[in-house]
Amino acid sequence: MPNWVLSKINASNEVINALKNDKGEIDFNTVLPRPAIFKEFGEFIPVILRSDLENLVKHLNAKDKENGLEPLSERLANTPADKLAEVEKQARESIEREAAIIDKIDAKDLALQAYCKLTTGSSDPLDWSTEHWGTKWNASEVIIDDKYLEMQTAWGFPFPVIYELSKKFPDETISVEYADEDLGYNCGSFAVKNGEIISEYLNTDNVDYEVSRRFASELWGYDPDEDEEEDDE
Repeated sequence: MPNWVLSKINASNEVINALKNDKGEIDFNTVLPRPAIFKEFGEFIPVILRSDLENLVKHLNAKDKENGLEPLSERLANTPADKLAEVEKQARESIEREAAIIDKIDAKDLALQAYCKLTTGSSDPLDWSTEHWGTKWNASEVIIDDKYLEMQTAWGFPFPVIYELSKKFPDETISVEYADEDLGYNCGSFAVKNGEIISEYLNTDNVDYEVSRRFASELWGYDPDEDEEEDDE
């Protein structure tokens, strides 16, 4: 199970509503959408040997270079829209043939992850989300009120999402407080405007542990003095 990070965000209703999808749910895809290819994974991500994936990607890149071709991501980006589907199909079929040489049983799963790695830089949706959202999954335990959003995310606060959101509303200030359930670590308080932090009130890198612990305890709704007494026992 992950560590959960609680976030409390104050912003205009317009800003908060921009994070909602068509179902009215807080969805980071509204700001930083995952590439469509990741929809092919379904609910579970097949387990692939990391060494097999790395070796296949390395082999495919070397083969392209040997044939004087651009990296696959660049080839697809430079392909006219009316020819893109056919080029993608050919590329995936070629990758599947190479994957079968490495692992006949899991060739399709290996090929899919290799294709994703070559075209998006990430081998699966969780890797992509961790890098581009700052957290593995979408928001959970969401509470929305007037000019207020509360949510929990796995392992980290979604900094890239909030920075990108603030760029969409350059005149708005978004105020954030966040704290890991591992009280005293991975917590902070700041304000961001047009993608830049304009003030930072607390960061675990610039204050001592006791200040961070008390801040995190209060954010989670605990009595910081009570926690301290338990530690002393």
